[in-house]
Amino acid sequence: MRLSSFLFASLALTAVLAAQTQPGIVWHPDNSTAGGGNAFPWGSEGIRYQTIVANAQLPARPVVIRDVFVALPANSTYADTEIVYGDIEIRMGITQQLQATSNWTTNNPNPATVFRGPLRVAFKKGQWTGIGLPTPYLFLPLSTADNLCFEVIIWQVRARGSGATSQTTPNFYYPLAGGNVNRAFLYQWVQNGGHGNPGVPLRDSGGNKLGLLIDDGNVVVLGDKGCNNSAPQPSRLSIGVPAGTWPKQGAQLTLTLSGALPNSPAFLCLGSNDQSFGALTLPFDLGALQAPGCMLWTDILLTVGAPVLGNGTATVPLALPAATAGLWFTATWVGFDAQANALGLVTSDYAKLLVGS
Repeated sequence: MRLSSFLFASLALTAVLAAQTQPGIVWHPDNSTAGGGNAFPWGSEGIRYQTIVANAQLPARPVVIRDVFVALPANSTYADTEIVYGDIEIRMGITQQLQATSNWTTNNPNPATVFRGPLRVAFKKGQWTGIGLPTPYLFLPLSTADNLCFEVIIWQVRARGSGATSQTTPNFYYPLAGGNVNRAFLYQWVQNGGHGNPGVPLRDSGGNKLGLLIDDGNVVVLGDKGCNNSAPQPSRLSIGVPAGTWPKQGAQLTLTLSGALPNSPAFLCLGSNDQSFGALTLPFDLGALQAPGCMLWTDILLTVGAPVLGNGTATVPLALPAATAGLWFTATWVGFDAQANALGLVTSDYAKLLVGS
């Protein structure tokens, strides 16, 4: 999860350039957010899950999968929420199968563990959102018979966020499901031995709908809240980017702030870690420093100052160096607001920024 020091050494202010194009996403099976939700593969601790994406759905060339998109059903009764996985394993591999069978190894004979560890994932109603995959996967088919097996194992759910709580924690049914997505799955696979448990999976066509981001970059906004400013009609600080722009090596990306105290100073903080900052475990509640309701979501390795305009917004344009595709970094805003709290500082939510090629 560490960012190359080369990227931080090379980041610089730059003039505004043309907006980048929308990232290329392969949908499995489509990008409609209609449908129901279920627990596979993201919603129950102990699940092992596999689905197969046909070669014909992918570009006819080697591709780098840089992120994975998930959503809540558009008609979901759940509120937007963030799930904190204490331990999630994401594997991918090449398979000759077109449909998932009831044999793990047949489905994914040579799996590569793309990522395993803690991860915060946002689920939003009717909106596709990247998970901020920390490491990419190179899909390198040797023939048209080579398909992609996508696999998720939920080893530990640390926190469920603010969604409905009718199910017994840590089971929840947020992820968007499709009626024609092949899947192999086994509930409580982890609790019954994990990798030592061959456990014959169940198989049907009600799997998780998802998007695979190919080659391009992505912006994933996380952290379920920013601080309120002290204006007469307060609003929460929020980070973002201009519509239609994405991190791309050798190009410019503008980070925006909204909801800050008008005509006040602020600074953009760049980092590479949303799990720890020195001895601090993240996120860190700044209520301990007399800033109630404010969180420090990421580490801070570089800061850039920016004035907040009369409408409560600020911008910082960054030049992303060449040869940085596949790296990721974090960004968050801190504003000076003496009337907001005793600390005199307010913070925004944060963004994970994946650099594309």
